[in-house]
This record gives sequence, C-alpha cells and structure tokens, in this order.
Amino acid sequence: MITNRLANETFEISPRFRSTLEERIARLERDAEHDEAQVSQLQDGDHIRRQMRLVALERSDALRCKRWNMLHPTAAPKKSYVETLLAKEPGVFVAVSDYMRLVPDQIAPWVPGGLMTLGTDGFGRSDTRARLRRFFEVDAESIVIATLYALAEKGLVERQLVEKAIKELGVNSEKVQPQIV
Repeated sequence: MITNRLANETFEISPRFRSTLEERIARLERDAEHDEAQVSQLQDGDHIRRQMRLVALERSDALRCKRWNMLHPTAAPKKSYVETLLAKEPGVFVAVSDYMRLVPDQIAPWVPGGLMTLGTDGFGRSDTRARLRRFFEVDAESIVIATLYALAEKGLVERQLVEKAIKELGVNSEKVQPQIV
C-alpha cells in the first residue's frame, strides 16, 4: 500500500503494475547482457570524454548564471538550461552511471528538488557488466530502491515501501558500501 501525502490518497500496487515492473527489471537484465558485447565501445575514451564534456558544459552554463545573479542582485535572476529544462517536471530526479557518480553530481545543485545519483566509483570488481552493476548498486533493483527512497525523502511515499522493496528485490541492506571495499 502506498500513501501519497500531498494528495492525501492511499492506494495499492496493482498486480499489473507489479508485473510491468518485473518485466522492466527483466528487460534491464537482458540489456545488461547485451551491454557486455558493447563494453569496449562504452569504455572508449572518446565516448567518455563526450559525456563528461556535456555535463561540464551544463555546469559551466549554471555557474555563469549563478555568477551573473550574484553580481546583479536586483535584476531578475537568470536560470541555467538545466534549471529551465527541469523546472516543471514532477517527481524526483535519479541519475545512474556506469562511471563515477561525480559526473552527474556536477549539475546536482541546479536540479530542482535535488538529484539522487548512483555510480560505480571504481573498477575491476567483476567479470561482467551485470555483476559490476550489482556490486556497485547501479543495477535495476538498486535504481528502484533509490527512486523510492528519493520519493520517501520528499514525503511522496511511505518509508515502509522502501523497506519492503529492499526485501522483495533481494538487496542486502547490511552489505559494506562498495566504494570502500
């Protein structure tokens, strides 16, 4: 049962929604297997540099706006592209990366309502992409838990739902944080 505190509604997860969620997780697992064939492309330096450059450009735009606003305190404040793009989007924002979470964290201050980030922050721990994602908690199950947690932090769902998802998805909540192993 889920309670939406903002709308003061209570509802249960339907069997159809649960089935859809399970299908999505299965699809993500199949995609992870497919990714194994494309790991060399993902690890390509040009690909990584392009992604990091895009984030750096968005951060630079946000920093320019912040500086302008600081130096023009009585003028109408400028908003960065990220702030403008996400301003009217409902819900929570979750960024997941097979690379370091530091990359999406660079734009977190300008994401309305905050940004929940997941990332590997390491390497060489697993022989397959799926095991790597599980080890660093960026697999489908961890994404579901992070999303539910972000919703709970905003009071949009009950914290018990997060706890229930952790149990149902088989995630070990007592596991040592992967980045310090």
